[in-house]
Amino acid sequence: MLDYIRSFAFWWQLPMIGLFLLGWLGSAWLLRRGVRRQDPSYRTGAGHCILAVIMAGVSAAICGAITFYVVNIIGKAADIDLKIPGAILAGPVALAIAVLVTYAMFALSFRQTLRAIVAPLAAVMLLACATAAAAGLPAIQARRQANQKNATLERLQIIHDVIVNHYLQDYGRLPKKLDDLVEKGLLKVDFLRSPRDPGEPIGFLYLPTDDMLTGGGRRILLCEICRHGQCEEGRAIGLANGGGRWYGDKEFHELLSLSENRDFADALKKLEPQK
Repeated sequence: MLDYIRSFAFWWQLPMIGLFLLGWLGSAWLLRRGVRRQDPSYRTGAGHCILAVIMAGVSAAICGAITFYVVNIIGKAADIDLKIPGAILAGPVALAIAVLVTYAMFALSFRQTLRAIVAPLAAVMLLACATAAAAGLPAIQARRQANQKNATLERLQIIHDVIVNHYLQDYGRLPKKLDDLVEKGLLKVDFLRSPRDPGEPIGFLYLPTDDMLTGGGRRILLCEICRHGQCEEGRAIGLANGGGRWYGDKEFHELLSLSENRDFADALKKLEPQK
């Protein structure tokens, strides 16, 4: 669970989180104002309000996290993905805990506490939503792209392995096209799709070469096809004499410019839009 949460954490989020924490502590002024409105005779210092905000916020965060964790434990036991329901349930639990902690820290009735906490709570929730949108949505997109990148590389490595260690050994030659792997029952047809471009039936360019049998050098055997500009940061490549790995865009084009890859470059130009 911690690894899952950590995968959404990036250094560039720290300033946004810092601003949120400052705004969160600043809500103590709204709380103090709300308490005095409910009972003008009640005197409370700024320090007590800051402590109340900290205690309420930390308690709410801990209880919300525990709720999310427990719901996901139940989901794993039942083999159901309950991340979204867990997050939805954690919200009301955290809110209730924040109200109860605030109620315990002031000599007000429960109704007065609810009225006093409306303004600071609304401010913190709005600030939290803004922070989540600014820091969370790009992180989710970055994680999705990283997952697709890893899945694409893993798929290319498997295809490369099937070609070299199964088809070549079993039939003494390279397959003429990737569809041959499907016809021989070595791969399922959907496995030829690229996770970064699942709308295309075949997401990899494969060009068989006799160099596979004589060393191969830096000859490209297999690579991801980027029909929709998804490869600005690089792509998965499989060499004739070697496994598959990730190449940056500059490194890939340097590899593509080699004389042994001239045919591969020509074939790739026919499949990808040119800049």
